Amino acid sequence: MRRVIYSLSPIGLGHSTRALAIAEELKKFGIEVEFATGGRACTFLKQHGYKVHDIISEPNPIEFGGKVYFPLLWYIRYWLSYNKNKKRVSELLDKSEYSLIIGDEEFSSLITAIDQGRKCVMITDETNLNFAQSWFSRYVESKVIAWYKELQSRVDLLIIPEFGADHANIRYVGPIVRQLNKTRKEIFQRYNLPHDKKMILCSFSGSGLGEYIIRSAINFCQKAKIDNSFIVVTGKKVELDNSEGIFNLGLIDDNHELVAYADLVITTAGKSTIDEAASYGTPIIAIPLKNHFEQEDNALELGYSFNDVARLDELVHKQFGERREPKNYEGAKIAASCLAKLIDENIIKNR
Repeated sequence: MRRVIYSLSPIGLGHSTRALAIAEELKKFGIEVEFATGGRACTFLKQHGYKVHDIISEPNPIEFGGKVYFPLLWYIRYWLSYNKNKKRVSELLDKSEYSLIIGDEEFSSLITAIDQGRKCVMITDETNLNFAQSWFSRYVESKVIAWYKELQSRVDLLIIPEFGADHANIRYVGPIVRQLNKTRKEIFQRYNLPHDKKMILCSFSGSGLGEYIIRSAINFCQKAKIDNSFIVVTGKKVELDNSEGIFNLGLIDDNHELVAYADLVITTAGKSTIDEAASYGTPIIAIPLKNHFEQEDNALELGYSFNDVARLDELVHKQFGERREPKNYEGAKIAASCLAKLIDENIIKNR
């Protein structure tokens, strides 16, 4: 049997798009993939025809005005949900047989697999944590980091979607993005977008985080009235006072296709959208949530920070239409190859 359970964090949709890219490649190895997640991630993955177990619940960080607050409270809420997730995952694994358990920044599945002596793989682009702001939250976070580091060392394989040198149980596979299946004409026809104009895509987190940033971008682009352009908003559905010149699409299953054919993407600094833009050669403005260390690190690599929300005039006019050489990342293929190899090795060992 070559069937895996792929458990992933339901916060946002970045984990879901990464999981989908890998699952599509695993299909080519004849490996059946089931998912375990929650919220909008369930809807997204079901739209692509996969069996999804709606058993994972995780709290969003506390955010307003584009800033993350109270990380200690978030850790506490996360820990409570983790314990509930662990119970539900354990029940699923007890009644089902899988060749491999994969956890994409969803840790209850990995701990359960280790406890049950099952093969497991962690996928993450963050091997450390740095949300804490006060001395007490830093103390608590240090305990969480120690636990997290131990977990990384105990999984059979730790896949990191970055470039780096493999060592111990760690494999660097490069950025993981979905392959394009539609032409510009086809994707524009699907959403009734004007073919003779240029597109500014305001790509919003599926979790709803970063509304202040995206609204700021929408308001600027509306006022600027950049020649021969229109605005598309995707992600969480945004209520707009003035929707003139805006295609407000909400949560869609092929946002990466719009990223590929946009003349500019404005987004919060989630890794998936940044990697997609780089892979397809699309110019991007990535403004991170303040105090969200993952997004701040991602944005810093591109030269952006939270304060750039006040520089949209300069940035939009500089980046609009300035396409780059596509990087054509193949991290999904490499990751799937690593997973298939581990599954086959385990099957041979247990014969």
